[in-house]
Amino acid sequence: MDSPPEAPDVAQVLRHNRTLLYQHIAARLALAAGLLAVPFVAHGIGYDAALPAFGIPAGMFVLIFLALRLGRGSRLSVCEKVLRTYPLEYRTRVS
Repeated sequence: MDSPPEAPDVAQVLRHNRTLLYQHIAARLALAAGLLAVPFVAHGIGYDAALPAFGIPAGMFVLIFLALRLGRGSRLSVCEKVLRTYPLEYRTRVS
C-alpha cells in the first residue's frame, strides 16, 4: 500500500505566502509612486507636454487594484486561524 505523504509545514507555507504578499504590495506601491511622480518630474525638468499627465490616472488605477488585492490578502490570516485549529491530515482516496 502507499504510505501517506508527508504533510507540509503549515507555518513555513504561511510565512512564504505572507512574504509573497508583502513583495507584491511593495512592488505595486513602487510602481504607483513612480507613475504619480512622472508629471512632477517632467514639469521640474521643463517638459510641459500633456503626455506625462497620464501617469496620474494610471497610478491611481494601480492603487485601486492594490486596495482590491489587499482585501483578498487579508484572507491569509483567516487561513492561518483555520489551519491552527484544524491541522492537516492525510485522507485516502475514495473509490
